[in-house]
Amino acid sequence: MKKLCLVTLMIVASTGSVRAQDAEAGTPEVEQTRQDAGEPAAQPTQATAPPAAAPVIDSGLPAPSANEESAPYDTRYPNKRYIDAVLERSTHRSLGYALGRQGDGFVFGVRFDQPLTKTNSMGLQFFHYTNFGTFQGPFDPVLMFGVNYIVRTKLIMGIFRLYGGGGFHVGFRPSPACSNPLDQTDIARAHVYEGQAPSITEPVIDRSSSPAQIAVAKRIADIRERCEDRKDAFGISGGGTGGIEFFAGPVRAYFIEISGGGGTQQNGLWTDSGLILRAGNHFYF
Repeated sequence: MKKLCLVTLMIVASTGSVRAQDAEAGTPEVEQTRQDAGEPAAQPTQATAPPAAAPVIDSGLPAPSANEESAPYDTRYPNKRYIDAVLERSTHRSLGYALGRQGDGFVFGVRFDQPLTKTNSMGLQFFHYTNFGTFQGPFDPVLMFGVNYIVRTKLIMGIFRLYGGGGFHVGFRPSPACSNPLDQTDIARAHVYEGQAPSITEPVIDRSSSPAQIAVAKRIADIRERCEDRKDAFGISGGGTGGIEFFAGPVRAYFIEISGGGGTQQNGLWTDSGLILRAGNHFYF
């Protein structure tokens, strides 16, 4: 036990001696003694300052989220990145569809826009529409193929622009609702169109004829007159159009347009000419 205490006292004494020497190393007396003995002076230890932080500049805008940073354009509106993205894509080709009313019938079809200028201020619009008619008589659709020359305004704030133009189209009736000469089916269709029961008998008009019989007789006479020439199943006509286009993003745009056009069939039971109202959307690629 005495030996253990002696060893402990020796260790404590040696540690205190080393600390005392370290403390005295920086005193003027010790430095003078070292200079007299030709030893180099002790160099003071300098603390290393931490690197200065880069200045933070506040832009005044909220920091973008992780989804916004990975997006091809800034989804927050209004901002210049979004508007520039819409302006750039609006100059590309587009493919879309339209539906609405043309004359007496319901119309639906596809359209393709080909720009003629770098800004898409002028272009050609190729279209194919099907006019299905009134759905009240025989199914006698008209297939239309045509092209319009379109002029567009500049895109306003990346939201909308106006356009207008005109052109020509051809129409074809794949299943004319009448034949030459009239057969029993045509006579029965005339009765149905006037709200009567189907009949293959052509009414004879005299003083005792009812208003319904007179209407059926006039319908049959009109069909017979218009069906004298089967070439009326094909026609060429034209028209003009104007509308407004709204952009829901750089890729997709919706439009509403009002037009007027001539008919391409003359011998049907309804007309495909007159006022045209259409709506739809385009996809820019």
